[in-house]
Amino acid sequence: MSSLFSNMFGTTKKAPPKKDTTATTAQAIQKIQGTIDLLEKKREFFDKKIQAELIEAKKLGTKNKSKAMLHLRRKAQYVKQQSQLDGHVQNLEAQKFALENMATTSEMVDAMKYTKHAMAAGAQDIDKVQDLADDLADQMADVQDLQDALARPVGQPLDEDELLAELEQMEQEDLEAQLMGVGVSEPTVAEPALDLPEAPTAEPTPAQADAAELDALAAWAAN
Repeated sequence: MSSLFSNMFGTTKKAPPKKDTTATTAQAIQKIQGTIDLLEKKREFFDKKIQAELIEAKKLGTKNKSKAMLHLRRKAQYVKQQSQLDGHVQNLEAQKFALENMATTSEMVDAMKYTKHAMAAGAQDIDKVQDLADDLADQMADVQDLQDALARPVGQPLDEDELLAELEQMEQEDLEAQLMGVGVSEPTVAEPALDLPEAPTAEPTPAQADAAELDALAAWAAN
């Protein structure tokens, strides 16, 4: 049934996939070189033919001029065909040279493109390194802030003015005690010993007692 409808209405046949006939530069150069090699072999063949016709023409010489002339005509035809082959080889070599230059240029362009992409990738790497350096600097700043926070005193800070007032009060009390003859006891500082004269064995008179007290007071004041 399907074949009947196909015959009646017809169906569109799918076109066969196109073959990639674009030859690469290397394939074209290889093809040209193969043709040149074939033409060179044909040229060698014509060389042998030319030499053979000359030998036959010389053998006949003037003995049989008609046959000698026949060999010379064949030799001339071979020379003409050989000349045509030389022209074909020259053209093919010129085409091969042009393709080789094209291949060199293509390689240079590809190298330039590769260099461009490599440099672009390198520039992206530089940006990443810069970002990494910035992140590291931020982390170091955070660590420094943390250390500063840990180094701060815990609780309410002391008032410097109160401490200075307390120190001045202590100095004032110490000065008043010295003036009144009363030393302020300090645990780390010992009171200097008074160099008093030896007490006499006999009982001093009232005048001697007064003089001794004055001398003692003067010695203490001098220290």
